[in-house]
Amino acid sequence: EGDLGDPLPRFEYAIERLVLSSASGKFLTNFGFLASCPFRREKSANVEAEALTSAAGTARPVKITGAGKILFQLLGAADLSATLERLVDGIHSGEVEPPKFCLRFFPVQALCLCEEEAVEAGLLEVLRAESARLFRKGDGDEGGGSGGKNPNPITFAVTSKPRTVTLRCDQASKELDLVKKLANVFEEYIEREGPAPGHKVAVNLKDPQIVILCETVSIADNKRLLALCVTRNRKLLQIRSKGISVCALAKPPQNPKKKNEGK
Repeated sequence: EGDLGDPLPRFEYAIERLVLSSASGKFLTNFGFLASCPFRREKSANVEAEALTSAAGTARPVKITGAGKILFQLLGAADLSATLERLVDGIHSGEVEPPKFCLRFFPVQALCLCEEEAVEAGLLEVLRAESARLFRKGDGDEGGGSGGKNPNPITFAVTSKPRTVTLRCDQASKELDLVKKLANVFEEYIEREGPAPGHKVAVNLKDPQIVILCETVSIADNKRLLALCVTRNRKLLQIRSKGISVCALAKPPQNPKKKNEGK
């Protein structure tokens, strides 16, 4: 399979156990990237991802289920957002050849168990770790200054694929709305630990200051993990009427049937 014949590094098969053995027991931070790729091109995408990120760290692929996605841990990487920004800039400038198989890189700032407490703790950890980059002087202040009596809200958006997940506990199950949960955690964080105490937030899907992204990762035994990313870097985002996503590294391959339609 694929055009890239280089050998792959050894896979991490026990990713859930790795998360459980972390300091938190619920999530891993600054993990790596979740990449989308064409169907049945996962192996080639893994090899390509290793080459694309070799300057930033050592890519270690993680065994996940399902098609069209790969997950890899980037060992030694200090800054996932900066790694992705350099890659995007390199592709746009022509210094880096556009990838053939890796369509998007989702920076996994937190890889969480699919549990409500883990999602909350993971997002809080990312917000605290990224606060210097996420929040700037004047955010939320009236007129962009400081000390305003009626501060403007900090605008944000949340996107999740899928929006809801099913949680199982004590032989029962319940639906967790990830968008609502992540939004509530963000709002509480801003009010308690944000740029200034008492600041408010407001949802803005067209022009948000800060974007929270979440994607599910299917693993063995029909289980899921959740990948989280928080950014305000527009270079890393694609904001359209259809929704918000991480920017594309490459265009998806054209369907031959559609390509020949109308001829």
